[in-house]
Amino acid sequence: MLQVNPDRRLTAQAALEHPWILRRRRTSPGAVDRGVAEALVAFGQSPKFRRCCLELLAWSLSTTDRAKVHDQFLSMDTEGKGTITRAQLKAVMTAKLRIPEPEAEVVFASMDSNHNDEVNYSEFLAAMVSTCIELHNSPVLALFRKFDRDNSGYVTAHGLRAVLGEGFEAEAMLDTADLDRDGRLSFPEFYSFLQGSPAAASARPPLVLRAASVLFGVLRFSPFRCCVRPAPARGEGQ
Repeated sequence: MLQVNPDRRLTAQAALEHPWILRRRRTSPGAVDRGVAEALVAFGQSPKFRRCCLELLAWSLSTTDRAKVHDQFLSMDTEGKGTITRAQLKAVMTAKLRIPEPEAEVVFASMDSNHNDEVNYSEFLAAMVSTCIELHNSPVLALFRKFDRDNSGYVTAHGLRAVLGEGFEAEAMLDTADLDRDGRLSFPEFYSFLQGSPAAASARPPLVLRAASVLFGVLRFSPFRCCVRPAPARGEGQ
């Protein structure tokens, strides 16, 4: 790979097939946990808004979180190309869960967000968030604040369009998560929706989430709101 002359340099495919790389593939093809297969199905059956949010959250996962499912991805990527093909996903769905091929096709289509007939690592990670990977408060709060474009303490259809683009049906997406039917999402509503289960959606949110919701309301009307700033990232101002 370090050859200056491109004619003598290994291609990407040849590099993936090099013995040094192959020896480090610790998992055997097909060794996919049933829980991972079930998570893929649950992701495929989720509302479009939830899938969009989980795809955004996947980019903020820590190295530790990604490591929990890294080997599972390699097990499905039997050709070692860094992606999961339609046939590979169907093989796991039918073998692990006895899912008919048409349903497996729906799961694949929901994960293939860029429509290139392959599922890449970030798309796979999105399906693992809140199932095989715990949903942490901090990245969810950061995503909520991204959608809350006017700093009102709520997510509105306007905020969704501003982040996701005009091509998305913002009102319809918001409606799938709006538990109290007031046309907007509070932080507890948003968090519960991302949990993904009816029980989570109807449950009383954790104290830290209720406190965050109250804080948003206080800042909305506080005369000192303009003085509130997010903590600087590590290394800034040094």
